[in-house]
Amino acid sequence: MKGGLKKRRQTDYRVIGVMSGTSLDGIDLVCVVLNPPTKRRSGWKWRIEAGQTVPFSMLWKQRLGLDMGQTSNAVALVQLDVKFGQYLGCLVKKFCGQLTENVDFVSSHGHTIFHQPTELGLTFQLGHGGALAAAAGLPVVCDFRSADVALGGQGAPLVPMGDRLLFSEFGCCLNLGGIANLSAERPDGTRLAFDVCAANQLLNALAAEAGLAYDADGALARAGKELPTLRAALDAPEFFVRAAPKSLGREWVEKNSLAALKAAADAPLPDRLHTAVRHIAGQLGRAISSAFATLPAETDCRVLVTGGGAYNGFLLECLREELAGSIAVVVPEPAIVEFKEALIFALLGVLRWRGEVNTLASATGASRDSSGGAIYAP
Repeated sequence: MKGGLKKRRQTDYRVIGVMSGTSLDGIDLVCVVLNPPTKRRSGWKWRIEAGQTVPFSMLWKQRLGLDMGQTSNAVALVQLDVKFGQYLGCLVKKFCGQLTENVDFVSSHGHTIFHQPTELGLTFQLGHGGALAAAAGLPVVCDFRSADVALGGQGAPLVPMGDRLLFSEFGCCLNLGGIANLSAERPDGTRLAFDVCAANQLLNALAAEAGLAYDADGALARAGKELPTLRAALDAPEFFVRAAPKSLGREWVEKNSLAALKAAADAPLPDRLHTAVRHIAGQLGRAISSAFATLPAETDCRVLVTGGGAYNGFLLECLREELAGSIAVVVPEPAIVEFKEALIFALLGVLRWRGEVNTLASATGASRDSSGGAIYAP
């Protein structure tokens, strides 16, 4: 534990969760109050007090989406790690200025630059915890994935612990972010979870060709038609038939999914978007159906859908077609759609603060469950 922080005795935690996803939509900040289970009450209680998404400037998009992903300049990477941590800390400080009550600490996911746990045994999330803590004036919990990778795991997905503790009423939880991932509780009490496919990373990259940040409601995709050759190329990688646990990084997406789209660049944009949506829905449909097939018959046949992709009406239509009415697709209130991951990382920070398990080996493939995250004092 860095900073010599003492374990705090209290009945609730007011935490800022910070999430920067691979889709480069922006930085999600959420203030959430979390109440741990007590002798009189089982289960966690939670409420979102405030939430905000700060869009990335073009400069930060270039830095996070291209420059550092391809650089071999170690000094530049370390400098950017500090700068991004300072930037996050300034955003947190400004956000806290809008709140009426004090915050206990910040729980930050950071921005994934490298993620190759199987190939190279590493994962790296930009946003230095010490720089963030100094700029925000608050303790910080961060670097949640490294400990799991050191234990032989994928370092992902981490959200399943939050799905288990905060959204257990749903048979399955699906996040449609830059990369789509799902989780479901197994009959033996372990949590099945894995990355399914690239999602908004593909759709936003295509929408950018039309000068758009995203394809609103999937309107462009709906107007197109499926390209069989492109669909086959998108579905071809061995990853899609590999058994869980498994995870995806930007490197894999660039080498496989984005490369397939680039090879079809001469095709009309609506057709490429349409095909990408069909590919995503197809992979999700198979993954969700397979997950439910392993669950008890009495399992709630609903999948909770969150993340930016939950607002893509055409994608959800295609997903419902794939599921053929056997499993209900539920989109919750906007605050949960937009801030569920930031909320869950706030929870993971609280679990780390309390010295409790926040990473499930059944989801990541590590040698054991762990309590991941470094803690920095301001």
